[in-house]
Amino acid sequence: PLAGAGGCASTVGWGRNREGRNATTGFLAESAVNLAERDVLYGRVEVVEKMGDDLVLPKGLEEETFVVAKLGVGYVRQLGSVGGLAPGVGGGITVSRVPHDLEPFYGSRTTAGLQIYFRLRPVPMHTVAGSTKELPAPEHPH
Repeated sequence: PLAGAGGCASTVGWGRNREGRNATTGFLAESAVNLAERDVLYGRVEVVEKMGDDLVLPKGLEEETFVVAKLGVGYVRQLGSVGGLAPGVGGGITVSRVPHDLEPFYGSRTTAGLQIYFRLRPVPMHTVAGSTKELPAPEHPH
């Protein structure tokens, strides 16, 4: 929890994937900060090893391993609840980076993306003395 009505959640993860005799690893770190229960800022960084066949590269490169990375940040505005659902609108920016060897296939070592979206999810539940109840909708400023 943060001071006021917000909260913060973070995850750090590492994994290993083995397919046949090839093994790859990946790392991610992400955080979301909920400000005053309505405004959510989030970020994520990923660094992973990918086989050439996962990246749909031509024959000869399909068995090679490449390190690729992605950084993303975004914002979601949570709206009042409707019928047990919590709508939200948001947007984000991602930037990906590939090794120099892959530049001819991607046209650049760095690519960027923009997301604009509408989100609909169940209203968060709160447990009080063994029972579960829906949290009240956030107050709308006048």
